[in-house]
Amino acid sequence: MNKNAFTMIELIFVIVILGILAAIAIPKLTATRDESLIVRELSDLKTAKMDVMSHVLITNDVTTVPANNLICFDVQVDSNKTLTITEKSNAPVYCAKAVSDANKSNMMESIQL
Repeated sequence: MNKNAFTMIELIFVIVILGILAAIAIPKLTATRDESLIVRELSDLKTAKMDVMSHVLITNDVTTVPANNLICFDVQVDSNKTLTITEKSNAPVYCAKAVSDANKSNMMESIQL
């Protein structure tokens, strides 16, 4: 018997295998995307922290703080030149992990400039 096509059983097995692979891959891709957002936000926080410190030390101006583009963090400098980094209240879900990682790295402490 010479067969030229796949049987229904073979096609069902292929579909089941593809479904299993998709069930494994999709959560991994989502987790990777969220992790990259966290890493980007922490990198932006490090850069903003250095930029704010440099800006205040060079210009002696605490009224304009160039750190408005952060998604997870608020950066403020008061009149005593204290840099304070806090979590934004309306931040996206992935920011909770970014804030936790920033706390572990002592990136959210107040700093007297």
